[in-house]
Amino acid sequence: MTHTYAYVYSRPMWMIFAAMAVLFVAWTVAAAVLRRRSFSVQSRWKLVNVIVLVMALLAVVAGTLLSREGRERCIIWQLGSMFRMYGVSSEAWRLLIMNCLLFFPLGLALPNVLPHGMPPVWRVLLTTIVCFLISSALEQLQYHFSLGVTELDDIVCNTAGGFAAALHTLAWGKREKR
Repeated sequence: MTHTYAYVYSRPMWMIFAAMAVLFVAWTVAAAVLRRRSFSVQSRWKLVNVIVLVMALLAVVAGTLLSREGRERCIIWQLGSMFRMYGVSSEAWRLLIMNCLLFFPLGLALPNVLPHGMPPVWRVLLTTIVCFLISSALEQLQYHFSLGVTELDDIVCNTAGGFAAALHTLAWGKREKR
């Protein structure tokens, strides 16, 4: 897991943004097309999203809890603390973007797992709340087990990543109404 994290983290930022954009567009198109298909196709699409959701959750837990050793117990409740630590540097931006990317797959998959009758806006809202709660719980566990710095910035960025990805739901949700 550490090797994968290091590999992704070391990629140029344009590659990270491109990957996020491609995933967003691909998921939006797939959701729009597959939601109009037969029940069996929709069931398979939902299964794919459940698998992605479980894998994303496992990756988040592995990256934030299991791959770290207990050494440090610290809480930083100031928004923008990364910029105070690193200055307005590319490293501060990279940390913020990578924290958003961490929850991006959750935001893509979770709205497609929720009940079909739920309005798209509610799917986005519920996904955002779930991302916030998961991120908050992970930060609490990091603090409790001394697994690094617990930061408000991490919670905000994780939640923002899940929210941004969940917006794909609104694109196909509006198409369904037409």
